[in-house]
Amino acid sequence: MDEALNVLDLERRVLIEVAATVEKEMWEVDFWTGKKVEVRISEEKAKKMDEWYKKWLKARAAGKYKYLKPEWKWIGDAEEAQKVTRINGATGYSIGPAGSLHPHKLATAYLKSALATGQAELYSWSPVQKLTRGEDDELWQVNCEERGTVKARNVIVCTNAHTPHLFRGTDIDDFLTPFQGQAANVTPPPSFSGENYLDTTYTMEEGPYLIATTHAGIILGLYHEVAVEKGILEKKDVFGNVDDSYVQPAAKNWLAEYCKNSFTNWGKEAPGEGAMRFWGGIMCATKDTLPLVGQIPSEQVPEERNQGLYIAAGYHGHGMARIALTSKYVVKLATTGEWDEGMPESFKISQDRLERGRTAPPYITAVDKIGGVTSKILNAVGVGGVQSVCR
Repeated sequence: MDEALNVLDLERRVLIEVAATVEKEMWEVDFWTGKKVEVRISEEKAKKMDEWYKKWLKARAAGKYKYLKPEWKWIGDAEEAQKVTRINGATGYSIGPAGSLHPHKLATAYLKSALATGQAELYSWSPVQKLTRGEDDELWQVNCEERGTVKARNVIVCTNAHTPHLFRGTDIDDFLTPFQGQAANVTPPPSFSGENYLDTTYTMEEGPYLIATTHAGIILGLYHEVAVEKGILEKKDVFGNVDDSYVQPAAKNWLAEYCKNSFTNWGKEAPGEGAMRFWGGIMCATKDTLPLVGQIPSEQVPEERNQGLYIAAGYHGHGMARIALTSKYVVKLATTGEWDEGMPESFKISQDRLERGRTAPPYITAVDKIGGVTSKILNAVGVGGVQSVCR
């Protein structure tokens, strides 16, 4: 429980860190701070949330975070939940602090700030093919093929879903699974515009996450777990997929219908309203759902020469809430050798953790890759052995 509190507190501090940085640097990144609601639509999940909330309050009050006033509140009244969230059939909701921004604008702002110091260089369109280090060489060679080779004493691998190919056949390769996510931009009708516009961000049971942007309508994101468990997509469509050039038709249809089917009195959508744009993106799942952060174990590199090689990858679709401080802390580790006490220990990459991952069920199996009715039948009768688990 203590480590769970540490992970949650990191996310609390990330919001504070990003808000302070954006304000100090005066970055224009569409940053917004307010509240988030996490909506439950089943009695079972509402009851479970009530239990978890009480456990969280008790643990917070007894541990090192007892000085903090609980920033989240759980409301288990269905009538109030439906009134506040405007979600049909809501059975309860939690509400707490949150923020949203334009991730590309934020990443660009960080890069511009780094380049302005005169101590950073940016190499665009330089996909890394491999990392090598000679027997007598103190420097890593970052091979970008036709773009050349960069030499560095310290290398931090922050390539997330595109990390496994750098460690083919290793435990890291097995621990990380790329997956494709789906998103949509929704222009709301008058019933949800102007003074009726949503004033919080959302996560919904058996639904998407939702960001009500400051100027560009609503963003919906389809969770990989929801996509698979609701039968919107098959595992072969999601896991192991690194192609972000297209949108899954079934996901597009589901996202297009979500607001109409879920929000009370959404109303009819006129031309130019509703889901207007769709896109895909690639994220990275891990065997235990937590990121791999720290110095890469010697067992994962040739000749066990791991000095100066670090990683921060595998955010499981939850990177926006963790990356800002995780990246800061891994840089501290690389430059000083010190593990910041603000970084959860459960994030630390270790050989033991990677080996435990070998015993965890995969996200996709050879049988899953067949797809369709054939996969369902073969899985039902146990062909292929180990069953995959979505998490």
